[in-house]
Amino acid sequence: MVKYTLSTSGKDIELSRKDLLEVLLQTADTNIPNNESLVELEDFLSIIYSTFPKGFFLENPASHMFKIYFLVGFYYSSFINKNDVRITTTKE
Repeated sequence: MVKYTLSTSGKDIELSRKDLLEVLLQTADTNIPNNESLVELEDFLSIIYSTFPKGFFLENPASHMFKIYFLVGFYYSSFINKNDVRITTTKE
C-alpha cells in the first residue's frame, strides 16, 4: 500500500492513494468554474482530439483515455514548473 505523508505546520498528515485521489478530484471538480488556467481548455481538447485518428476515442477503453489525460497533465505541469516558461496570448 502506498501512503503519502504531507508535512505542514509541524504536523504530518498521512493519506492513502485513494484518499489523495479523492481530495484531488474534489478539488479539481470544485475549482473548474473558477480556474483561470482552464480558460483555454477547449483549445487543448480540440488539439488532443485532432491528434488522434478518427474513432480512436470510441475504440479505446475509458481507462486508456484517463491514462493519456493524466500523463499529459503531468507532463504539462512538469514542463511549466521546471522550466522558465512565459505564456503570452495574442489575438488571432
